[in-house]
Amino acid sequence: MRLSAVAIAASLVAVANAQSAYFPHPPEAACVAACTDRIGKAMFPEYNDIDEYGPHFIESLSYSYEIGSPNTLKFVPEVGKCFVACTGAELGKYGMQYSAKKAWYDLNKNSTPPPRPSVTIAPPTPTITTTTATTTTTTTTTSGPISTIPTGPVTPPSGGFVYNFEPNGPCVSTCTNRFGKKMFPNYSEDP
Repeated sequence: MRLSAVAIAASLVAVANAQSAYFPHPPEAACVAACTDRIGKAMFPEYNDIDEYGPHFIESLSYSYEIGSPNTLKFVPEVGKCFVACTGAELGKYGMQYSAKKAWYDLNKNSTPPPRPSVTIAPPTPTITTTTATTTTTTTTTSGPISTIPTGPVTPPSGGFVYNFEPNGPCVSTCTNRFGKKMFPNYSEDP
């Protein structure tokens, strides 16, 4: 059983590190990725928040970012329970990426992902260098992937972020305050 968990975690890390410019965000830490994957697959067997070109990527992100939906209301508390086992550094990384990923989700949730890009290997390019004092010829062969996909940060919406939900009740406040302090020692919900 432990071996299969290690194999799953290793495959998650390998796929996560292969993300492209379509979803220009770094992968989650291993513990956070394992939690979202385990809880997501328990709720939706096709859950996949790693492969941005997969048919269920946007739907899977909705479990984290579609605030107020029934799936999010069930998913977030379960993932939160799992996050207790994650380190403060992993949770800090997750917290720092959350707003940018949510903004990306909000801008792209109604769109269709582009086709999966294929990796093209450039043909070898010879380079010849000649000097006049003595004739020296150097040939260098280079190859590598050719990419024309632009990269850059996601721009937040012009009106800022709007979260249409009621203030937290005492149970939610206690949980968010506890996890907030675990991720950021100076965390406070006070204005």
